[in-house]
Amino acid sequence: MDPDEINPDQALQAVRDNALPDLHSDNVRPCAPDTFSFLETALNELNSTKNSTGLVVVENTPLGLRDGQPGVDHLRTALTLGAHVITANKGPAAFAHRELVDLAERSKRKFLCEGSVLDGLPVFSFFRHLSPTLRVKCFRGIVNTTTNHILSAMEEALSHIQAEGISEADSSNDIDGWDAAAKTAILVKSLMGGAITPYDVDRTGIQSLSVDQVISARKEGQQVRLIASAKFQDNGIAAKVTPVTLARNDSLIGCNGTAKTIEFETDGLGRIQIGKSQSGVNHTAYALMTDLLEINRHTHQLRVSRTE
Repeated sequence: MDPDEINPDQALQAVRDNALPDLHSDNVRPCAPDTFSFLETALNELNSTKNSTGLVVVENTPLGLRDGQPGVDHLRTALTLGAHVITANKGPAAFAHRELVDLAERSKRKFLCEGSVLDGLPVFSFFRHLSPTLRVKCFRGIVNTTTNHILSAMEEALSHIQAEGISEADSSNDIDGWDAAAKTAILVKSLMGGAITPYDVDRTGIQSLSVDQVISARKEGQQVRLIASAKFQDNGIAAKVTPVTLARNDSLIGCNGTAKTIEFETDGLGRIQIGKSQSGVNHTAYALMTDLLEINRHTHQLRVSRTE
């Protein structure tokens, strides 16, 4: 905390030196003992200023697989204290999407999570701003970078991907399909109106696949990929994550390495496919930035309307 704002260059150097506490100013109270104390102290102080409508908390802790914590409580606290919230953490949207959306609306604040599923790809903003009347009937796609990279590497008889820094903090979440299940739950809640958690997704990871299976498919012009999907079925939504052997003419084939792609079946425009050729931490940072810009536009419009 620093009442005179934090210098970005100093902050970057502090990260490199593992010395973030050094940024804390001696001109304010002692450093907060935990995240919730920090949020309460910082937001209460900032709320006393004239620009409180622009307060934003960017929450980016790892996925809490059991119940989305501590991310869910971080965002609850921030919204309750009057801040907009942005996250690329899958936990809050996967476990408490409806609650956080409702809380944001009651607080007249924004809850945005564009980076939680496909990094910088504008999936949610596409439907929110460009196609607001479209109804998503089903979707299927390749949404997990780590498993896609592993399967691509297996095709070339390679397996060393963690050194590139693209996997979850706990890579078992990727291998066992939990990351893809969390993203599937977010898509179902956000775009199909469903009320599921990652535990409601029929989940099979890639841990049982062998190199021989993957290479054999490749020799036939096919590809094995971990596919996330969901569709309306009977009176509910059936969601699934499982390895699938894609035929050579499948629209998802050719998604290699760190690429991601997803296709939606809609009522008004038929099939829509969104994809990108690579992923990485910079893409996640880009998604956070686009959410921040959306909030900036929103607060600017509020200020203009009030002055008028």
